[in-house]
Amino acid sequence: MKRILLLPLLALACQAETTQQTPCSRNLEKYLNSSVKSFLKENSSYQRITIMDSKPGLAHSLLVVYSRDCTVELIPTKFEHMMPFDTNMGWNMEEFQKEKIGSIDVYSSDKLIQRIE
Repeated sequence: MKRILLLPLLALACQAETTQQTPCSRNLEKYLNSSVKSFLKENSSYQRITIMDSKPGLAHSLLVVYSRDCTVELIPTKFEHMMPFDTNMGWNMEEFQKEKIGSIDVYSSDKLIQRIE
């Protein structure tokens, strides 16, 4: 009897997991002008996050990797909390997460598929 009850629960759990959308398939415009931290909190299934630099030592954006088919780049409007220049590239991730998002680039298989400004 217990086996019969567990099978429907397992099926429901699998269905809920497969219906979750990645951030790449959502409308991300609502995150413009919100903090990087709020984006990460609501889209926490990422594999890794990396602060990217545009010139050596000058932080530019936060790369949020969900899968090979879904990577989101969060670009701050301006740096108000974290000092963006560090020749040792030892940026403070907690300070970066306080920054406001000015634009969002969405990539699939390393190709830009959407730019939100």
